[in-house]
This record gives sequence, structure tokens and C-alpha cells, in this order.
Amino acid sequence: MSAVRDISALRTIKGISIRDAGNVLRSIKAGFARDAGNVSRQVFTAFGGGAGLKASPISVSGFGNSRGSIAISTGACSVSATSGVPPYTYLWSKVSGDASWNATNPTGVSSAFRRGNVAPSDSFTSTWKCTVTDSSGSTADTNVVTANVENLNES
Repeated sequence: MSAVRDISALRTIKGISIRDAGNVLRSIKAGFARDAGNVSRQVFTAFGGGAGLKASPISVSGFGNSRGSIAISTGACSVSATSGVPPYTYLWSKVSGDASWNATNPTGVSSAFRRGNVAPSDSFTSTWKCTVTDSSGSTADTNVVTANVENLNES
């Protein structure tokens, strides 16, 4: 008979390090164990907390030149993940900015950002992050990316 154990006091491990034979501290990114059938199974990943996850560049801009209101897109921003268990899924979300902003590729590894109704001489800024989920279900958020657009026409 199995005993019921209260696990409410357990905490999430954000990383594990060990010392190698040369006494150098090394980070462990994933751990594996063999099941009863001798099949290797991943038992943890050190993906959470954003380690090994970066959006670049951290600032993107777009410019237009029209006598009327126009939609303007920025350059693209990409995510690189160096920890966790591939494959990854991506979801770009707005941190700040009005409803006229959207991500041009909201579920892609790379996205530009678009703002509609930019009148002559107007400029707007929004901020974005990308939530990355690895195949084990662990998630992490990128650093914040700033998007700027400006209609250069001074009609």
C-alpha cells in the first residue's frame, strides 16, 4: 500500500550544477532516468526562468511617409532558445501599446510588429515578449522587445 504524501512544500528547481573531475562547476540542462523497460526518459529540464532564452534585436522600428494615415510594420525580431527540450512553440504577446498593434507572425520564432492608423507626424511605441514552450511543457518568457513606428510626412 502506498502512503499519501503532502507535496505542497516542494519547490521548482530552476537549475542544477555539479563539479566535474577538474572541480569545475557545470550546469546540468536536463536529467534522464531509465524506466522498467530500460528506456531512457527525461525527468527534468532546466528551461524555466528564461535561462538560455533571448529575443534579438531588443528594439525594432518601422517608418512610413504618407499624407494620410497608414499601417506601418517594424523590422523582425527573432527568438533563440538554448535550453529546454526541442521542439519549441512560440507565442508573441503585447506587454504595452494600444489595440491598433499586432504581431505579424504571433506563433513564429520570428515576428515583426504592425501598427495601423499612423497619421502624418505621428509615432507610436509598444512592447512585446515571446512565451516559449518546450516539448516537456516548460515555459519561459523572453526579454521585452520595444517596437516603434513613425509616419515621417509632415503634411
